[in-house]
Amino acid sequence: TNAACDACMRAKMHGFIPKSSPRRPATRPLQRVVFDLSPSVPVLGVGDQTGFVLLIDEYTRMWFPYCIRYKSDVPDLLERFKRMAEKHFRRRIGEVVLAHELTSIRSDGESVNVGHKVEEWCVSHGITHETSAPYCQWQNGIAERGIGLVWEGAEAMRKYAGAPDKLWPLSICAYSFVRNLQALGDGDASPYELWWNTTIPLRDRVDFLRVWGCKCYAYVQKGRRRKLDDRAIVCALVGYSQRSRAYWLLDLASGNFFESPTVIFDETKFPFRDIGADCGNLELKMPAKQRAPPAIRPQSTVPVPFDVASPRPVVPTEVQAPVLDVVQESDGDDVSGVGDGWPFSDIADADFPPVPDPGMPDLEPFLPLDAQPSAGDADVPTEDSDASSIST
Repeated sequence: TNAACDACMRAKMHGFIPKSSPRRPATRPLQRVVFDLSPSVPVLGVGDQTGFVLLIDEYTRMWFPYCIRYKSDVPDLLERFKRMAEKHFRRRIGEVVLAHELTSIRSDGESVNVGHKVEEWCVSHGITHETSAPYCQWQNGIAERGIGLVWEGAEAMRKYAGAPDKLWPLSICAYSFVRNLQALGDGDASPYELWWNTTIPLRDRVDFLRVWGCKCYAYVQKGRRRKLDDRAIVCALVGYSQRSRAYWLLDLASGNFFESPTVIFDETKFPFRDIGADCGNLELKMPAKQRAPPAIRPQSTVPVPFDVASPRPVVPTEVQAPVLDVVQESDGDDVSGVGDGWPFSDIADADFPPVPDPGMPDLEPFLPLDAQPSAGDADVPTEDSDASSIST
């Protein structure tokens, strides 16, 4: 029997956090997905994002960052993640289909996380929504720690490179991508390996990684240059493509973002530092789909082509897309097999609800490593390299 002094409790009581272990830890992928929202970044991202959401699978500890423009994007993101993840774990053995289904989500009690749209979505799919008690964010500790770590790590990368503030969405995606390749805790398996149910030596997992924001040279295919033109473009590394074996680069001269697999890096130099205070005035040109939708939709007959920064074809709309010089390069390798691991490859476009894209390109850090740039891709290219480009 515990006794307490009434006056002492009313005058001296302090908050405390129980130290007990979780009573119901996840034992399989998608058994519980935790998430948290950071909606108020003071500087608009390069794609007009105002915040980001971090989803974490509790069993594999795989991070999935999504940059958003509005808090109301959260229910659509949950639906998008559910379809992708369940498709990813679906296996067919003869006539039997084996799959992990999302059964539970956990968040804090913020209004957007417990709004009627989220609750209706949970009820319609039979998903349990767990929330932390009021003023007890530690009960959602995995997501709370994760969103703090991703922001601190991404900002450390961006500030070290001297990059402008508006590039924070790209640094968040790059940091999450690198973190998913690292082994955590007492085990030797990384979240990436647990998510894909595979084993990859550490050297092979990190061999293609480079210092974020460093100076690099992207090879210009001979079909896209004349005799006296430069054979390389001076760029800055801003991420890793999730669609192909390529790096996500920024051409500082034109402000264009593009992908290139044939890149040579100088990790001792950082072009954003050389620009100095003027780097915040760079005119950066994101793909049209990443721009904020106009307040009034003008009538236009110009169809929207395939968006190189989107994991699926863009459905033609009546919105006139800005004409931007965004180019995707290829080293000629057969990347058709990327669809075996890319989670959106086998989903028809009709399966997606007509919702706005939630944020930056290359948001989902789970492309198979066999489709990532390897050390050989950084070698000096030959003149007979093939090239394919898509202009938006």
